[in-house]
Amino acid sequence: MEECEGMEIELCTYESSSRLIEKIFKDSRKGACKWLESFMKIKKVTQLEILCSGCACRCLETLLFALSTSSDIQIIDQLSDLIVDCWSELVVNQNASHFIRSFTRHLIGLPKLDLSNSKTTALVRNPDLKHSSNLDEMSSILPSEWLHDEKALRKQFNQFNSTVGLKTIFTKIINLALDYNLMKDCINREAVSLLMQELIEYDWFARTSKTTEMILKCLGDSEGSVLLQWQGKQSSRVWEVLVKRTSEDARQSLYSSVLNGKLLELSLHSFANFVVGAFISSAKSEELIIDVFDELVNNLDQICEGEKWSVLKGLIKASSRYPEYQAALLKNLRSQFGSAQKSTRNAFLPNILTLNNAEMSEDETGKVKFNVENGTLHGSLMLQNLITLKHNKTLLFSFLSLSDETILQMTYNPKGSRVIQAFLQSKHIDDTNKLQLANLLIVS
Repeated sequence: MEECEGMEIELCTYESSSRLIEKIFKDSRKGACKWLESFMKIKKVTQLEILCSGCACRCLETLLFALSTSSDIQIIDQLSDLIVDCWSELVVNQNASHFIRSFTRHLIGLPKLDLSNSKTTALVRNPDLKHSSNLDEMSSILPSEWLHDEKALRKQFNQFNSTVGLKTIFTKIINLALDYNLMKDCINREAVSLLMQELIEYDWFARTSKTTEMILKCLGDSEGSVLLQWQGKQSSRVWEVLVKRTSEDARQSLYSSVLNGKLLELSLHSFANFVVGAFISSAKSEELIIDVFDELVNNLDQICEGEKWSVLKGLIKASSRYPEYQAALLKNLRSQFGSAQKSTRNAFLPNILTLNNAEMSEDETGKVKFNVENGTLHGSLMLQNLITLKHNKTLLFSFLSLSDETILQMTYNPKGSRVIQAFLQSKHIDDTNKLQLANLLIVS
């Protein structure tokens, strides 16, 4: 430390020396305090340059995680003041915005993101995930050991919420990050989008309600900014998280004030369709689901033609909450997947799994065969959701029409095996049919 006296900041600005500092002091609270204290003493303009540079910002970020959130609260508070004072300059910069994200993680008690994992470099739309739980949806920002332990994560956030000093600092950051009027003009920048997505998730766990406040504030925007944001490449990602994490009342207000009559147009948009899918999937009230179905169910032909499967998956998931609306949806689905007639019901499952590319034939017993390798991820996810519906006669008939050979092929196929698993787990599939499938799998 003595050899670096007076040169702490300069050494951070060079790639080789900054890497060495990280390696030596990443686990040294004393060393990290020394470097960050030196950083806080320099001129603000230089601080901004450091946070917006690559290696220096990364170095400070590593040292940040060596601080104690209980013993080093003064340094943490000073850093938060700098972030708040220079918010507009920092939030739009890729390096600085990542520092803010890391700063917030450290406040909460989460470890530094592992950048060797490609999923953590961005909160990407990953269709490989069937979002069956809240932790699955946060998989890109949580440590892997916490992904299936919501109790442990809740305990972590409860501990954080009880620490007044840290919660106060966190609230200052959240108040800026989720201020609609402050952020709306830069929300379509990648750095800003990533920061907002991550902080919305933390706000949801910390229960500050800023996410809902942000949505309610946007309702008064008369410039049509919300609709444009839903159609932006980066801003749509923010809204995808927002509509999941807000309250049902806020979703209903958003629909009534902004989305009413616009859902079909948004559903057909290359970016907005993801937000529509998330919005519908998250809808819980019967009133909102009726409004959505009235706009979209009779337009499934356009949605399927445009291959906007996220919207279709959202409709299926929403219908699982209200069985009385499933019949109309399924009738339209059968029309889109070559199963409208009673004589073609057996094609329902193959056509959905392959998105109408099944290449079907019959074996010598009249059972249906199709090329399982043509199965798609979106088709598999739709089937997994359809199997959870109470109205499943057509799907069940189609499943039981499959040849034993085809069913066995599905069990060895990643997309098909998920459908088999969902079939066995569904509470709306009779045990007799489950046993029939289980016996086939056991014998084979």
